[in-house]
Amino acid sequence: MSKIIKRSDVDDVGRRNINKNSFKNRMFDGKRSMEDAYTKEKIFYASHDHFTPNTTANIDHIETIDGLIKEYGKDVSKEELKRVLNSDYNLAVTSEALNKAKSSQSNHEYLLQQIKKGHPKDLKTSYNMLSKELSAKMAIKTEINTMKVTKFVSKEKIISSKTATQLGNS
Repeated sequence: MSKIIKRSDVDDVGRRNINKNSFKNRMFDGKRSMEDAYTKEKIFYASHDHFTPNTTANIDHIETIDGLIKEYGKDVSKEELKRVLNSDYNLAVTSEALNKAKSSQSNHEYLLQQIKKGHPKDLKTSYNMLSKELSAKMAIKTEINTMKVTKFVSKEKIISSKTATQLGNS
């Protein structure tokens, strides 16, 4: 598949944040606050001008948009990549400050950068970030491989039925 996939093609802000049944709304489940998936500190649904970026929730793509485009963009369609990228197993509720500091880095890249800067994250946060990354990677790899196998099997069935039709016509 020769195509150029842009971030805007595969990010689904509605599924993450806006829609009634968005990941954020389902995770907060009508509550005003919850535990940050990485730091385990209390974070709030919205800032309302009295919470800081450290306490206001953002939805993080655990495996980054750019990373998944680079790794799988040639193997699956935009729609398939969008579905995988915005699946619950690849999303985490974290603070706005952490999500923005992480930017387009994977969790392990961000943690390494913090160590190099002399600002290592505490062990609990590091463990939670790495654990979430590993779980997301495994789920994504499984789903992408299932898609590839399904496509291959479908093509083989088409080829087999064409071959059988051709043999029947000879």
